[in-house]
Amino acid sequence: MRAPSRSMATAWSALALLFLALMAWEPAREALQAFDDQIWEWVVSAERPAFVWLAELLDVVGSTVAMAFVTALVAGALWWRGCRWQAAAWTLAMVIPQLLNILLKNLYERPRPPMPLIAESTWSFPSGHSVIAAALITAIIYVILTEEQIRPIWLVSGFTYVAAVAFSRVYLRVHWLSDVAAGVAEGVAVATIMALIVGLSVRRRGAGTASEQ
Repeated sequence: MRAPSRSMATAWSALALLFLALMAWEPAREALQAFDDQIWEWVVSAERPAFVWLAELLDVVGSTVAMAFVTALVAGALWWRGCRWQAAAWTLAMVIPQLLNILLKNLYERPRPPMPLIAESTWSFPSGHSVIAAALITAIIYVILTEEQIRPIWLVSGFTYVAAVAFSRVYLRVHWLSDVAAGVAEGVAVATIMALIVGLSVRRRGAGTASEQ
């Protein structure tokens, strides 16, 4: 397993957590809501059948059920190949952000925007789809790909996917813009921290093995 750089991982996770805290900060809620309202009004005016269809497709592709299948499939493949540390890192990076998201939703209890185009039953903040999308790309970068395999095109594709999923939630009017921004920050931060923790375990395990020889 390619252990992530501690300095880079720490910096990314700290920045993402700071941004998430800002989105959840009570004094900032009024200002954020005013901006969210403007974006909501623009989205309503920009509704088009083709774009709604694409957003609904991303709703299915990026759903908890679909990503649970992907998580299990990739973790099983890694375990079968003997990459057990990678399997653990992948699973933690995908599962822990979603569990934290459930906690944050119930702590924050933010109502969803009016006039949604699809049905959702949970609270609005943060966006679960955005959390999962960000965690997925972060886990792929830190856990699956090696440094030699990482190319700008893959990074751009990953960022585009996260942005598309996040914006689709706003377009479907089931989340405010600040919900998806906070969701992306949470997904990046928690998935990075999970990869970092497992990476440190790999280093320590390797150091311990070397010292015994």
